[in-house]
Amino acid sequence: MYTAIHILSMVISVIFNTYYGHKLGLTKSKAALSSAFSLALLYITMLLIAWVDSGFQNFGQQNMVRTYVFAPLIFVIDCFVFKIDYRKISDMHAIWPMLLHGISHFACLIPDCCEGYCYLEGTKMYEISQMLTGTNKFPNQIFESVAALIIGAIMFFIAYKKNFRLNGRLFYVMLIVYGINRFFWEFLRNNDKVIVFGEMTNAESGLFGISDLSFYCIAMIAVGVAFLIAFHIQDKKKNLNS
Repeated sequence: MYTAIHILSMVISVIFNTYYGHKLGLTKSKAALSSAFSLALLYITMLLIAWVDSGFQNFGQQNMVRTYVFAPLIFVIDCFVFKIDYRKISDMHAIWPMLLHGISHFACLIPDCCEGYCYLEGTKMYEISQMLTGTNKFPNQIFESVAALIIGAIMFFIAYKKNFRLNGRLFYVMLIVYGINRFFWEFLRNNDKVIVFGEMTNAESGLFGISDLSFYCIAMIAVGVAFLIAFHIQDKKKNLNS
């Protein structure tokens, strides 16, 4: 079931982007191929990151979220292969990563990975955990998934309000918003911390601090801001010269 949900999330993401890419002016076939191609490259990037993290010992799966910061490089390859303008590629790939993550992350409830802390009885977090799972373990996966889907819906709403006439910035807006969002949720996840502030308050055990994925989130924010500034400068120069 775990693998099936992940495959389902990929299929739904490509189908959605076929429709969305067509709204942006691409043919459905080109939108579908470009989406599947970019998804495949991101998946390969995920395996390579795991290979590097293991000290070049073995390949393996990690969270696809780690690859989003490298997406602007993948867009360059996508542009070359499918002869699509870079800004249009950026806009086209602004929503499906949230759809992919929002659906696939629910699968983490099955093996109970990516979990939150186990909270002590009598605390508010314990009450929330009991209400949602019947245990004292905070279901971080649910909140992360729902948050990603909400961000994706907001990005689509922005595109819809602009009648799908965008300027290349939407992916980088998503990157900033999601980076901030995920950075927050990492504090509630019971994982390894690179920088430790101390014991997690009101939890049975676990350390509170900044994880390695938090640094990817910071990188997402930085890349998003850098591209928005670069596009602003580029457009300003173009307007002055026109």
